[in-house]
Amino acid sequence: MTIAAFYLPGILRSFEASWPGLPVTVEVVPAAAAVEVLRCGKADFALIEGAVPQGPFVCEAFDSYKMHILCAPGYLPVDKMLSMEEFCGERLLLREKGSAIRDTLDSTLYLAGYTAYPSWTSVNSTALIKAAEAGLGLTVLPDLLVGNELREERLLTVQAEGLELKNELLVIRHREKHMTAPLRSLLGLITLR
Repeated sequence: MTIAAFYLPGILRSFEASWPGLPVTVEVVPAAAAVEVLRCGKADFALIEGAVPQGPFVCEAFDSYKMHILCAPGYLPVDKMLSMEEFCGERLLLREKGSAIRDTLDSTLYLAGYTAYPSWTSVNSTALIKAAEAGLGLTVLPDLLVGNELREERLLTVQAEGLELKNELLVIRHREKHMTAPLRSLLGLITLR
C-alpha cells in the first residue's frame, strides 16, 4: 500500500508518457498475495516491501524507508528510551500480521526474544495515526506516512533500544519471464529512482 500511494503514481505517469496507449493494470494487494500472483504467472512483476521472497525470482531493491515508533505528546516522558521489554509492555497500535511493517517489527522482536501483543490491530494506517494522536498507545509506521504529524508535533518519535526499523522496497519478477521492451522500460523507471 505504501508503494502504491507514494511511488507508483509518478512511475506510471512517466511510463505512460513513453508508452502512450499501452494498457497497464495495477492490483494493490498484500505482499504475500502479490508474490503468489507472480508465482502463478498472472503478473509481469510485483513491487513489495520487506523480506526477499523465496522462489524462482529476480529481486532488486529500488528504495527503502525508515519506520518510527510514535506517540502523542505527553504519552511518555520526553527523551524516554524504552527497552524492548518496555516497548512490548506498552499499549501497541499496530498494522495487521502479514503487512510488511508488522512483519519487520515482529521479526526484529522475535530475533531478540520478544513478542508484540497489540491493543489495536488495523489494516488502515490512518486509524493507527488517529489512535496514537488520541494518546491510546504507541504505533509503528513509515516516515512517508507520518511526515505531517511529526512536523506539526501531533506525534513524537520514541526511541527503543534495538528497534531501528527499516523496510526495503523490492521489484521482483519471475526468473523465466520474457522481458519485452515496455517491461524493460517500466522496470528501468522503477529501479532508477
